[in-house]
Amino acid sequence: MNYNKTNPMRKKISVKIENMKTITITPQNANQRVDKFVRKWLSDAPLSFIYRIFRKKDVKVNGKRVQIQYILQAGDELSVYVNDQQMTDFVMHRRYQKKPLGLPIIYQDDHCLIVQKPKGLLVQGEAGKVQETLTDKVVAHLYAEGHYNPDIPGFIPAPAHRIDRNTSGLVIYGKTIEGLQALQRLFKDRDDLTKDYLALVVGHLEGSGKIDLPLYKDEAKKMVFVAHARDQGLKALTTYDVIQRYGKFTLVKVQLHTGRTHQIRVHFQAIQHPVAGDRKYGDFAMNQYLKQTFQYEHQFLHAQSLSFGNLTGVLSGLANRQFTIDLDRIEQDLLVKLNR
Repeated sequence: MNYNKTNPMRKKISVKIENMKTITITPQNANQRVDKFVRKWLSDAPLSFIYRIFRKKDVKVNGKRVQIQYILQAGDELSVYVNDQQMTDFVMHRRYQKKPLGLPIIYQDDHCLIVQKPKGLLVQGEAGKVQETLTDKVVAHLYAEGHYNPDIPGFIPAPAHRIDRNTSGLVIYGKTIEGLQALQRLFKDRDDLTKDYLALVVGHLEGSGKIDLPLYKDEAKKMVFVAHARDQGLKALTTYDVIQRYGKFTLVKVQLHTGRTHQIRVHFQAIQHPVAGDRKYGDFAMNQYLKQTFQYEHQFLHAQSLSFGNLTGVLSGLANRQFTIDLDRIEQDLLVKLNR
């Protein structure tokens, strides 16, 4: 036997070790399935490639082969066998600049952040459009504060819910994947969450009321409508209490029991009391009246408060707390003028 010949198996093992890419899982991106993490890490890789490296057992955690269902833990050493060219082709490099938020932070802990959003700013971007969003601002702020590292793949801080571009108020973000997952469950179940809005609506309302009308979204028109048959739409429930009447308008406190797109705006339009200043679902004659008489051209809808129940775990800092913010100055001034 010629012992000077290169052992092909040894060469294959050597190349594989050379192509092993390893990353340490942090609390920022822990508590997610390993296949979902790898898909985010190699974000431009075909799905077939992701499945193939798991099938070939080219993904290991702490030196051991794992199934795709494995939940990553903080401190795990994840290794994936990909060559340098594949890493170049498959990894989308995100570039963020460190910037101060420039908006009021209402609450913050290790897992979540509550921020006050002004009117005119999208929470998240629209497909195909380049524009700064609240989420861009929050991510840049967390990067500047050392709470987020864009060089660590697998997670980007994200909102647990949205409010419309022209609605002001409170938005809560998950700073870690564990925090975001817990918030998303909270907003889905709503057992320990209350969301209150302030809305100025057209016409006179009295007392309290309930609007229980199913809604459906027309993607082509980018509008939401009341479903004529309940099985054609999603359940949507809104309740309200009148606070005060202001001439031709009524200020109401609104509580969402479901979280449908444009729910408040469509529900109040459906009972013929649309939100003042709403350019899509509103009373356009009354909008013009507000503009000409009071120079008010905004949508009078404000996400005023978030109240939390007896929460535990990563959301324990929010337990039994309520966060409330005042109306923007321009809405406060309008109410003063309407009350004269």
